[in-house]
Amino acid sequence: MDIHARETLHALFKDTLALSDQQALAGELSLPWEEPVGKMRWRLVAALVRRLLEAQHPATLCEDVAPLENAAEKLEASDPSLAGALWMSVGLLFQACAAFDPARNALERALDLAPSAEARFLLGNLLREMGLFGDACPLLEQALAEDRQTGAPRAVIRDLDGLALLALEQGRRDEALSWAQQALSEAQEGLSEQDALLASVWVNYGTALREMERLPEAEQAHRRALALDERWRGMEHPATARDAVELSGTLLQLGQIHEARDLVERALQIDRTCFGERHPAVGRDLAHLGEVLRARNALLEAHQATRQALEIFADAFGKQHPLVGAMWNNLGHILHRMNRLDEALNAFQQAMTNLQKNFGASDVRVGMVYGNMGAIMQMQGKWMAARLSLDHAVRVVEQALGHEHPTVAVLVHNLGEVLRQSGDLEGARMAVERALTIDRKTLGENHPNIALRYASLARIDSARGDLTQAEAMLRKAVDIERHALASPNARLASRLNSLGLVLYQQGKLEEARQTLEEALYLAAMTMQDQPTELANVQTNLGFVLQAMGENPQALEAYQQAVRIEEQGWGPDHARVGSRLAVVAARYRAMGEMERARSAYLRALSILQQFLPPHHPRVQSIRNELADLSSGSNSESGVKLS
Repeated sequence: MDIHARETLHALFKDTLALSDQQALAGELSLPWEEPVGKMRWRLVAALVRRLLEAQHPATLCEDVAPLENAAEKLEASDPSLAGALWMSVGLLFQACAAFDPARNALERALDLAPSAEARFLLGNLLREMGLFGDACPLLEQALAEDRQTGAPRAVIRDLDGLALLALEQGRRDEALSWAQQALSEAQEGLSEQDALLASVWVNYGTALREMERLPEAEQAHRRALALDERWRGMEHPATARDAVELSGTLLQLGQIHEARDLVERALQIDRTCFGERHPAVGRDLAHLGEVLRARNALLEAHQATRQALEIFADAFGKQHPLVGAMWNNLGHILHRMNRLDEALNAFQQAMTNLQKNFGASDVRVGMVYGNMGAIMQMQGKWMAARLSLDHAVRVVEQALGHEHPTVAVLVHNLGEVLRQSGDLEGARMAVERALTIDRKTLGENHPNIALRYASLARIDSARGDLTQAEAMLRKAVDIERHALASPNARLASRLNSLGLVLYQQGKLEEARQTLEEALYLAAMTMQDQPTELANVQTNLGFVLQAMGENPQALEAYQQAVRIEEQGWGPDHARVGSRLAVVAARYRAMGEMERARSAYLRALSILQQFLPPHHPRVQSIRNELADLSSGSNSESGVKLS
């Protein structure tokens, strides 16, 4: 359908379309011709609006709502069935324009006037978008039962696809994949490539696969959906934008950040052109863009995009909508990375309130937010509070997903890190070994997550003074990541950095230097958006060079590490303060007392802006300044997780 279809629609509104043209249009729309002509005209209008909603930018049709409403109201008494069909078209137009309450009113009137599986589906689908999942589910399930009974293949596919999307938004991943697989199986047999529903089925199937972490399959499904909509609906259609943003989300999880950003920016441009700045589709794109920018460490831009998405969703759906809770959670992650810890904790608390209200205290998303709050408390040095929060997160997620789910392993692993940092090394080992056992059983011995568990065990071994065992664990991690991850890779650079530090601590200086030089080579290619991690490698190489007596080269390495942090975060960021504290200790060990004092003072000045006075890091720097004249040369290092 093109601009001529819009002209035809307006001619039908005005009753100026010739009878012969109306009959031809009925044939094109596969509608049987019925008398009287006046009512047939409105049947044509209802069918044509549906076709236009699939073929054109939906927002361009919003001006056509008023004549449809007037006709529907006039026909309610004389022909409830036809009035119901018109109210369904009115509801779809309002929904496309993000006028959700008028859309609900129209679709409820349609269902009251002419109950049908289609009316139930449309109302259920709208309620799903509005976040009213409990009201949506019975409508969609009843629509499916009725359509199966009447033998309407396309309608059954539509219903299955709608149930898959509902289950995805409720976090019921296994159920979502089951519905999506059924929809795809029937769609491949019963739908042509030109049918818009086929692309919808593919995209939701891909998203269900992504939620199950079957990422290569998800990428294939999302690329299939995008290709279909680009071909049959056009490069600038909102459905194409939907497919692009879902593919972007999958590529982001696969680490293909540049293509992910290109796709989400393309989607954002399409939806802004079609809908303006405040439509939920634009909010969806901004939410995905925020996640891509966070992955690129563009945190100010990520914060801006995510905040805009939150405001759009709150305006469109209300502050209690689940998408608003999801945006608070995303903001918490961004603020965490920005070291704005109090704001991050507040954002997670907002997310907690929203998600508990929408999904209940036992929902897996609620458990994950508890885990996020634990991570913030860990950074604040609140070990007991962090432990309690992570303990609760583990219990919630175990109840939702089972005791041996990979997500449980992640939370138990994080709990182990808190226990290690609080000095409970035995408890930390038990937690990480449990995470390792889960991952071996569910993911296999050579999965990259196994390498993360070995790396955590290495940190525990280092804290216990067993550097030989720590080295063995890190070599296992490096071996897995060399084979499981594409090269060059930031995670491998991180692991080599940790291995180099442990070798240095054992006095294996030449091997440590070679290992850290490889780490720096990889980091320079893969960590440009991760200044702290890149500076860590630079600093640890400085340790080795200093131990080998190459003080000028070591001094340059330390200074370069500080410059990297300043360029990445700004001169007064907390991470710069932390780096200065590490470098100050090295200056002191080199006998550069004035440089050490200056670096410690600047570090203290920065960190006091972000951390409470009693924080261990602040106290440590004060102690170093007080004791600087003693000449103590304790060794330390910077490790990556």
